[in-house]
Amino acid sequence: MLTKVFKTLVLFLTCFSVCSVSLADERLPVKTMPLEKKTVPSVITAFGILEKTPQILYFEVSGYLTKLLVDEGRTVKKGRLLAKLDTVLIDNQKAQVQRALQHAKQKMVRAKKLQRRNILAQDQLEDTEYNYSTKLLELKEINEKRQKHFLYAPAKGKILKRFLDFAGPVDSSTPIFMMKSSKRPWLVTAHLTEIEINAIKKGDTAKVYFNGLPHKVFIGTVQKIADSTEEKDSMLEVEIALKKAAPFLRAGMNAKIQIETAKHTGYPVPLSAFFRVNNHKATVFVVDKENQVARKRAVEFNLIKGTNAIVLTDLSEFDELIITGQHNLKEGSLIQVIQE
Repeated sequence: MLTKVFKTLVLFLTCFSVCSVSLADERLPVKTMPLEKKTVPSVITAFGILEKTPQILYFEVSGYLTKLLVDEGRTVKKGRLLAKLDTVLIDNQKAQVQRALQHAKQKMVRAKKLQRRNILAQDQLEDTEYNYSTKLLELKEINEKRQKHFLYAPAKGKILKRFLDFAGPVDSSTPIFMMKSSKRPWLVTAHLTEIEINAIKKGDTAKVYFNGLPHKVFIGTVQKIADSTEEKDSMLEVEIALKKAAPFLRAGMNAKIQIETAKHTGYPVPLSAFFRVNNHKATVFVVDKENQVARKRAVEFNLIKGTNAIVLTDLSEFDELIITGQHNLKEGSLIQVIQE
C-alpha cells in the first residue's frame, strides 16, 4: 500500500515539474526591426493656408472719399497715389492757421524792434515769440493731417482687391485696397504641436506644396513662431515665408509644409515602437540575442518625418528593436521573434 502511494506521489511531482518548466519556458511572440545608425534630417509635416490678407490699406483719418485712382489687378510703384479724401474742410482750416501765423509773425517782428529801442519789456517779446512758435506747430500738425487725406502705395506691388467702387464717407477702419507688395514675402500660416514647435527654430528651411500643384515645390523659411499656446486646440502658430513667389499663387490656397530641422545621428524607428512617451523621452524594448529575452531601455528621440523618429540614445550593444508586441513585455521577458 505504501509503495503504491509513493509511486503516485512521484508521478504527481514529475508532472508538476514538467508543467512548471513548460510554463516558465513560454515565449511571447514579437516582431523586430534592425537597429542601424544613420544621419538623417528631421522633417516635420504640417498643413496651412497661404496668407489671406497680404496687406490691407486704410486711410488714417475719417473723411469723404472722392477718388479711387487704381483698379484691381494693377501693378503700382511705391508712392503712387491710390485714393483721395475731400480736402475742402482741411484746406479752410489750413488757410486760417496760415493767416494767424502771418499775423503772429508780424507782431513778433514789431515787438523785436520795440524791444531793441527799450520801449517793450523782454517778457512781452517772449510772449510774441511763443505765440509765433505755437502757430508754426499748428501749421505743421495740420499739414500732417492733410497729408493723411491721400492714400499712397507703401511699396511696389499689385492691387489684389478694391473694396469700394463709389464715393462716400470712410473712417480709419474702412478697408480701401488689398495689396501684395513685391518685396513682402508670401506667408503660409500653419499650426504645430508643442513637441513639433520645440524641434524647430527661426530660419529652418521648409518645403511647401499647394493643392493643384503637387509637383511644384516652393522653398521657404520659418519666419515667426508663436510665443503662447492657443487654448482652443493647444496648437502653436508658425509662419513660413516663401523665398520666391509665382503669378499663379492666390491668397487662401491650402498648403502642405515640410520643415527641415537640424540633422541627427541615431537609429531611425517608427513612433509605434515607443511607449511611456514624455516630450522627447520614451521607453523601448530591444532583443538580447544571447538569452533570447527582451531588455527595456529608456531613450531620447527626435521626430524626423511623419510617424518616424530617430533614437539618439546609444543602443550599439543591440541589433534589433521590438516594434510589435512590446506592450506585453517586461524586463527579461522570454520572446520568440516572428519572421514576416
